[in-house]
Amino acid sequence: MASRSRARNALDAFADLVEAAVDVHGRELAVRVALLAPDTTGLLAHDTGDGMSEVFRKAD
Repeated sequence: MASRSRARNALDAFADLVEAAVDVHGRELAVRVALLAPDTTGLLAHDTGDGMSEVFRKAD
C-alpha cells in the first residue's frame, strides 16, 4: 500500500507541474498549434483550452 501512496503522490505532483507549465506557456502553445492568432491578447478562453486538450490528448 505504501508504494501506491507514493505513486499517487508522485502523479499528483507531476500533474501540478504540467498544469503550471501550461499556465505559463499556454498562449505560446495555443499559437503554435494554430488555436490562437499570434496577436491575440487576454485570458485563454475555455474553448481554446478545450481545443488544446483535443490536440494534446493521446489517441485511444
